[in-house]
Amino acid sequence: CYVSPKHYDLLFNDIGESKPAIMLNGRVVGTWALDKTNGQVSQALFQPLPAKQQKLIQYEIDIVRATLPPLGQLGDPDLFEQLRQPVVS
Repeated sequence: CYVSPKHYDLLFNDIGESKPAIMLNGRVVGTWALDKTNGQVSQALFQPLPAKQQKLIQYEIDIVRATLPPLGQLGDPDLFEQLRQPVVS
């Protein structure tokens, strides 16, 4: 994967931990975050992308949100264990 050095400060915090990354064709193009107060998944793109690529990213973000437990369970200590279970559709 590749991330431009000019975006390091947007992807990594002061001690080197990375935020959840949005990858597109082998490049990190932004980050995403879950708002635990309303259950929304937001994105922060490093630069504007063509509409087709933005739709693809939104589609994937919708899948991520659909796999998370209901909003009231986001603080559940067993959440990590729940997310490790295979998703069956």
